[in-house]
Amino acid sequence: MEHISDDFLVASIIKKYNDSGEYIWFNKLEDLLKNRMARGTVSKNIDKLFDFCLISGEWKKNEEGSWVRVFKVAGEAEKLIDKIIGERAVKDECFRDISSRLEAKISARR
Repeated sequence: MEHISDDFLVASIIKKYNDSGEYIWFNKLEDLLKNRMARGTVSKNIDKLFDFCLISGEWKKNEEGSWVRVFKVAGEAEKLIDKIIGERAVKDECFRDISSRLEAKISARR
């Protein structure tokens, strides 16, 4: 089983959600990754991605009507994250699991 680095896993998941038109925010991301990394590790990796300008955030209302900071891959980083997804993330079991659950959720709405 192959693993990508935690920060690139977080970025890949954010990109996958962005591409699907779904919002992703800290608590949702933490819940998706609870079997892979601790809450503090998720937070540290989000901070790192912000520091390197790979992601941005904006305030939006989620499905429950709460205001959350929604993450989005920065335009300049999209090609890099797409390359990481295509070459490395698809080999990571955690990423594949999260991707398949997201795709099932989207298919169920159609």
